[in-house]
Amino acid sequence: ASNIATIANKAGLTTINDFFTNEVASNILTMYGPASVVTANYMYANIDDVIQFTKNAAKTLSPDGIFVVQTGYHPEQMKIKMFDYIYHEHFSYFTVEVLKELFSNCGMQLIHAQKTSPKGGSIRIIGQLKNGSRTIDPSVQTLINEEYDQGMRDINTYKKFSSDVDESKKILIKLLTDLKSSGKKIVGFGASHSTTTLMYHFELAPFFDYLIDDNEVKQGRYSPGHHLPVYSSSKLSEDHPDCVVVLAWQHAESILKNHKENHPLIQWILPLPDCQMI
Repeated sequence: ASNIATIANKAGLTTINDFFTNEVASNILTMYGPASVVTANYMYANIDDVIQFTKNAAKTLSPDGIFVVQTGYHPEQMKIKMFDYIYHEHFSYFTVEVLKELFSNCGMQLIHAQKTSPKGGSIRIIGQLKNGSRTIDPSVQTLINEEYDQGMRDINTYKKFSSDVDESKKILIKLLTDLKSSGKKIVGFGASHSTTTLMYHFELAPFFDYLIDDNEVKQGRYSPGHHLPVYSSSKLSEDHPDCVVVLAWQHAESILKNHKENHPLIQWILPLPDCQMI
């Protein structure tokens, strides 16, 4: 992302616009010395060769350094039928047990794990080099035990997840079909990776006249594939649609807080975890 790297460097934050290869890790060690902390926030699932990346992180750590990763946590996301974060940028989906094994294969040990709330459910884990000075926190085994209780190693868990998502699709399609048949104008709120995934899997595009998004960068553009126009929320006041489907349902609380009061006649529809009209 050369454009973002340029902005960061101009702001005084030294940024290397490259992949975190073994060579880059060696250059960082030569130029800056070992790191006390290496972080990877919401990009760990996006790495093609996550094992080599993690080995490179271990290589740059000081003997007492830590590697901190925050990433989406599918055991929590599955509880709310959050399938729409499964898209092209995400190569990996993690449990604590998988992360523990991954770290071990890369010369590190997992010493702490904590569930966090962003993105429908995330995990923050901390690792150190093997034989490091810190003791392993009980949180690691506690969450691994929870994963087994939830059936994360059982294929039937994933089959049930798939069938639950399909059932949610049927319910939403039935609702939108009835609304469209009665002459209602329907639009979608949200134009992102996850909303595109949701639209395609649920086959929602034929129901929408257009999309709304608060992000100015997306306004005046078109959705991938379906080419639905994207407008700002001012379009709601101009056009007065009957229904808005909150495609970005993970952010429903803030979306409704910012927009529902200004549009009291609009029916707001949340597609997941359970389809409901507000």
